[in-house]
Amino acid sequence: MEGENIGYLSFVVRPSELFLSKLYLLKTYRGQGWARAALEFAKLLARGKQLNRVTLTVHKQNPSVKVYQALGFEILEPILTDIGEGFVMDDYRMGLTLE
Repeated sequence: MEGENIGYLSFVVRPSELFLSKLYLLKTYRGQGWARAALEFAKLLARGKQLNRVTLTVHKQNPSVKVYQALGFEILEPILTDIGEGFVMDDYRMGLTLE
């Protein structure tokens, strides 16, 4: 497994927060602690930049909502975004306040 790509993480530094834009894992690696490790990395990065929160958006029906909640994230607000041609993104904005 060493050197193997099992997913990816993308983030954006914003004023006072690190926005986790993407966190994807290959299906075979889910449930093995890799998401937790990726989030710990994001938290370390945020703290290193003196940011006080990690945020993300996730579709309301995505099972990851429960995973993020188990890792300490809270639902901050629902977000309904019109993406055109009758389609909308029905998400939650979630956040984890850093101590």
